Amino acid sequence: MSKIYKYLVSIFLLATTYAFGQTPDGYMLEFRTLPSNDTVRIERYYGDWWFGVFGGPNINLFFGDLYSKINPQMGDSIYNPKISFNSVFGGGFYFGGLAEYKPRNERFAYSLGVSFLDRKAFTTTTNKFNDSLQTQYRYKSILDYLIISPQVKYYTSLAGLYYYGGLDLGINLSTDARQAKSFVNSGYIEQFTKVPGVKANTRLEINLGLGYEFLLADFAGMGRVLGNPYIALNSGTNVLSHFKSSWNTIGFKVGFAMKFGKDYRIFDTLRFDPNYVEPPQYLAEISTRGVEFKGFRQEQPLVSAWLAYVEVPQIEEEIAEVITPQFNEELRERSQGQIRRRIVPNQMVVFNFDKPETTSLSREI
Repeated sequence: MSKIYKYLVSIFLLATTYAFGQTPDGYMLEFRTLPSNDTVRIERYYGDWWFGVFGGPNINLFFGDLYSKINPQMGDSIYNPKISFNSVFGGGFYFGGLAEYKPRNERFAYSLGVSFLDRKAFTTTTNKFNDSLQTQYRYKSILDYLIISPQVKYYTSLAGLYYYGGLDLGINLSTDARQAKSFVNSGYIEQFTKVPGVKANTRLEINLGLGYEFLLADFAGMGRVLGNPYIALNSGTNVLSHFKSSWNTIGFKVGFAMKFGKDYRIFDTLRFDPNYVEPPQYLAEISTRGVEFKGFRQEQPLVSAWLAYVEVPQIEEEIAEVITPQFNEELRERSQGQIRRRIVPNQMVVFNFDKPETTSLSREI
């Protein structure tokens, strides 16, 4: 027992840890190219509203006190005593539709499901009588309900896992009950007769379950269809009360839901740039020696029509005209032979001076 307890505590702690993660919002990023060569950037998130269908089988444990008469067609008398039936498992199916509201970036969602038909069927028997014929009574019933189910869901961060709980209001649509007396007399004999006056109660149940959502289909880039397997337990008030019965059930449902929701979308247009030049690419290849780098991709030569001819100005300056008699005679002598100097734009010229005095400025400059 202690091992089971520790196991359940571990599952709870694991689920709680994931619950503090980021809320799953169905984020998707798409790029679409327009005829104008512009690019549209689309961010998609789950929308707030979902609509869908669901269905599946259900398994029910019927238990409690179910009473009937040896002859259900006759009234109550000492010659028609009441008999009691045993607990039993039954089956059935259900299907319906749902609507769900889940605000973006919220963990809680609120849904309303309507099972248009929820069928519960069972066959139970009495204990065998202590007689020579091995007499036994059998009871068969089919119960059909319309069930309205408001629910609250809590979404964890574990890949679409969620827990949910809510109420089930079951309105009985029809009840079919039949009873038979079976015995052995040169063979097994059994014949069912209808039990009159049996009507199932309107029920109020509590349901608890968990499910898992995954992307099933993308609808034209505007919405999504989610698949959703789930399991649930439910139980509530009595099913049958005739002849002072107290017949109840615990239900176990396995189902699958599909729901469609329109996405919340954010658009951003990236304009086409005709002057964009693709940067050089790195080229590498795998060989027997490993990964080798072969160099940059060769740039494409520029088209001549893209270039314009610009004449570079030639600047000539007579240094001799700038030099005045006040300059040092030694400087004049050193500059002889280099009186005419051509200055070319963007070309660096280096001058060397062997004495600091030749670079000092005087008042006359």
